[in-house]
Amino acid sequence: MQISVEKNWEKKLRADAAKARKRLGVDNLLFLSSQVMTPPLFQEIADDLLRTVNVQVQKMDAKDIASLAELRGFTREILGKLGIHVPAPAPRPFKRPDLRQDVAYACAFFGTDAQAFRETVIENAVLAVVFQAGGSAKRETIVDRAALSLGLTSNQRVQTTSAIDRMLQDGRLSGKNGTVALDATAKDNWASVRALQEEERSTLLAQLDALLAPHVKNAATRADAVDTVMLDLGALWLDTGRSTSNALADTEASGLAHDPLRDRLRHLDATLDTLGIIDKGRRDKLLRELSALAAGSSFGRALVAGEVFINLVSLKSPQIFRAFGGGKDFSVILDTSVAMPLLCSLLYGAADQDFFVAAKHVYDQLVAHCATMILPRDYLEEVASHLRDAYVLYRDIVDIDPDLRGSKNAFVAHYVALRAAEGEDKIGSYSSYLAAFGLTASMARGDREVVRDLLMNKLRGRFTEYGIQTVAPSASLSSKKRAEIALAYAMQARDDLRREPILVRHDVNTLGWLLDCASDPQIAHVICTWDRLHPYVQKHEEAEWDVLDPLAFGDVLSLAAPGSEDVKIVSPIVVALMLSADAEKRGAAVWDMLVKLENENLHDAHLRKAARAFKQSWVKKTANEQRSRNLQGAWEAWKETHLAGPSKLETAANKKLK
Repeated sequence: MQISVEKNWEKKLRADAAKARKRLGVDNLLFLSSQVMTPPLFQEIADDLLRTVNVQVQKMDAKDIASLAELRGFTREILGKLGIHVPAPAPRPFKRPDLRQDVAYACAFFGTDAQAFRETVIENAVLAVVFQAGGSAKRETIVDRAALSLGLTSNQRVQTTSAIDRMLQDGRLSGKNGTVALDATAKDNWASVRALQEEERSTLLAQLDALLAPHVKNAATRADAVDTVMLDLGALWLDTGRSTSNALADTEASGLAHDPLRDRLRHLDATLDTLGIIDKGRRDKLLRELSALAAGSSFGRALVAGEVFINLVSLKSPQIFRAFGGGKDFSVILDTSVAMPLLCSLLYGAADQDFFVAAKHVYDQLVAHCATMILPRDYLEEVASHLRDAYVLYRDIVDIDPDLRGSKNAFVAHYVALRAAEGEDKIGSYSSYLAAFGLTASMARGDREVVRDLLMNKLRGRFTEYGIQTVAPSASLSSKKRAEIALAYAMQARDDLRREPILVRHDVNTLGWLLDCASDPQIAHVICTWDRLHPYVQKHEEAEWDVLDPLAFGDVLSLAAPGSEDVKIVSPIVVALMLSADAEKRGAAVWDMLVKLENENLHDAHLRKAARAFKQSWVKKTANEQRSRNLQGAWEAWKETHLAGPSKLETAANKKLK
């Protein structure tokens, strides 16, 4: 037996196995570790050690030790050694929110198998009701309270009855005369979980107090502020869980699934304002810090995880979620809206921006799950076109307005944000930044299509370095025709889903290919995108693939982490970043439109000066009615009024020459 608390358990295991064999002649080693050892990696190392040093290795890691404590009923003793008091179970008044929180925490704490999560959630609800009642309760009371807590419909109540019968048969519950009771071990486990829950909650309250201390000096006032903010954070965790599960269950709503988080964070922002933190800049920063604290706390992550499972009890779960428990592979198609910010984040870091943080998060989780990541060639072409435009169209305006960090061109947005955060001395010039992606100034001066094709080759290599395959989807004529009809119907039904013909062709190729791939039952396909067209088509075509935005997808992959990876929830962080960037995104939208209207004319200094003045005026006038005005008409009128003399003639000449 060898005991280790080292984080690098792989290296320690190999070294100890070799020493045990060489010095003691041991051929069977039990390795105890305070870390969590990922089963596939442990088995790979164990097989190698048996082959190379002839030692049979078994493991008992942190999860195994915890499971043994639960099974043998000595969790109370372990927590006592850690200074955490575990009170004996005592009846408490029934409160639906409290019970739901207990169920959520227990689902995360005890683990929930993806294949049988509905069964596990209902069992935990039954156990929570009995524990909350003091260790025993009437059968009909258990059914009523569990169903109410989980929001089960009348025809789902039978699942609760079945769960009680199942646990009575396997000995987890006992009962007579219509009363159901927990055994001593179950009582001990649930009491320990409740004690840990309270311990983590106390730790979080202390962290909240420290975070608010610079802003709320008076201790008594700050104590009230901590309690108030904690209420907002509690609602934020629940909304995060619901948003994630709703995005999983209803693909068309996935683009709107995070709206409750926006509302919740706006409410938290109003709370901070009420507390006297009135400077908007300081409040935005604190809001992001509170979101990060909420997302990073053990207490909050457990509640979010459990809430996702609870909500999915009554919702249709997606292909990808079923794949976790079914041994199926899954293949993820990245579209342009995800691939561009992801590449920027991989090369330079996420720059504390919403789309970039979300893209890096989902990428990290996909790597942890060993998922196949695919970038269709058509979307690679779009990335290359954006990279070329980033230099040709934006190079003369990229330095004149910080709002450009909200640009729809990811390369522009990322550079402006990086430069603001780290300074040009560290990040380098715009040309050097773009050169890392494969674009040089001399190359950019070439023919548009030639430049695009050259960049595609360079970008393909960049994506390959990060494990992202570029493929050229090939679809049958019948599938392409079906995809064309589906897209045409979607764009006719909703104006906000319309796009340029070339982008439609790209989507037709990808969706046609997916229609052909759907016949393979061993692979679950997922389109990872921010685009609302794909969810609409998926739902209305009842397609055999999933569509998820990177925010919901990254969080749910984290909840189903395959081993030692810690659960990481980023939805509150990203939504907080989105809120604080609302104003600059409105300004960037004007610049993006002006670039589209004027093309390369903005290289003219007079026109750039006029454009900047117009942008400031436009944003101010349309702050509360952005969609009600004609931007192109307003810009043309502005030029007529504010551009005079040579610069106006030069602009007209440039247009004529072009």
